[in-house]
Amino acid sequence: MERIPIRFKKEKFFLKAEIRKNFFRKLMGLMFKSYKNAKPALFIFKNKIRTSFHTFFCFFPIAFIFLDENFSIINVKIKKPFSFEISSEKSFKYVIEIPLNKDEHKTIIKNSNLSSVVKFIFSSFKVNTDDDRKI
Repeated sequence: MERIPIRFKKEKFFLKAEIRKNFFRKLMGLMFKSYKNAKPALFIFKNKIRTSFHTFFCFFPIAFIFLDENFSIINVKIKKPFSFEISSEKSFKYVIEIPLNKDEHKTIIKNSNLSSVVKFIFSSFKVNTDDDRKI
């Protein structure tokens, strides 16, 4: 697990995530994992892209955090299991998949604005460190 620096507006958060660089690891994502064994996963793409994801064979809700080349948040999507076509309106270089339990999912759905969602996610998953190293 690596510490990932993430920026949102003027704030900086750190998140621990498994790195997914190769095709197979990106293809599998959080599929077939139990919530208990699922860890946040960072997908790294060589260039900015626009592609879609799905939550087939994922048995818990997932937060998708789309990031630009500076690790700034572009968009966040929260999806239930077995959802189709999850994508960002803008191109992205990184995506983080974060497993959510049912209570976290309900709380996020109630807080529909992006700032509230981001703050909730990172208050639950952030790493308390000032480590600013790059991936």
